[in-house]
Amino acid sequence: MSAANRSVQESGSSAELCRFREKLGNANENIKLEWQSTPSAEDAVNPAKFDQHQHRQVNFLDLDITIVYSQASAEFAFKVYRKPGTAYAYLPYGSYHARHVFRGWLKAEMHRLLTHSSSPTVWLEECAVFYSHLRNRGYPSKAIDSTFRTINWNQRSKMLEPKKRVADDKFFAQYRGCVFSNRNAPGSAELRMEMDLSLEELREQGQGRDIFPPCAFFASRSALPMGYILPR
Repeated sequence: MSAANRSVQESGSSAELCRFREKLGNANENIKLEWQSTPSAEDAVNPAKFDQHQHRQVNFLDLDITIVYSQASAEFAFKVYRKPGTAYAYLPYGSYHARHVFRGWLKAEMHRLLTHSSSPTVWLEECAVFYSHLRNRGYPSKAIDSTFRTINWNQRSKMLEPKKRVADDKFFAQYRGCVFSNRNAPGSAELRMEMDLSLEELREQGQGRDIFPPCAFFASRSALPMGYILPR
């Protein structure tokens, strides 16, 4: 059993869309299609049950997308889509992970909210929701605020620019690996001595495929800032 998200944009009439859905649904008897905004598969191919207003909104991957019409134009408004059953079981703040791990994942999620929000108003709403879930998870407000203050809406345009690939990236060629960040956990020193950090056994299980990184690292308690490592 497998599931996949697909988004279809149709510019024709509702009757044409329903005919397309019916043909696509009958193309392979082993594949079952479920259409958003329709209570049943029968309604999805019935033009009489087609609700144009409901079809202005769709959830695709981690985006909640809506078509917003104005007098002069139409545009997409979007925000982060959250599954109804999500538990928001974030990394517990009292875990043994190194402190930089918490700052890192908070910042990464803030960047996701930034790029997945279509306007400053939507982004502020998303930040408020994220803040509330963090507080409910036990994160102190001081730790949250220190990361939140480093992100602002003006950074969004630069983040959305296409990233240039570096042909000779020696840093990632050397340090590509699996990082264990629970250095402060009890028994981690003994575990480090016992583990095969070359990951040779895992790589052998990959049967020649490049699945696992070539080595592993234990996160350092006082690691150097990236600026000291990466070339300027």
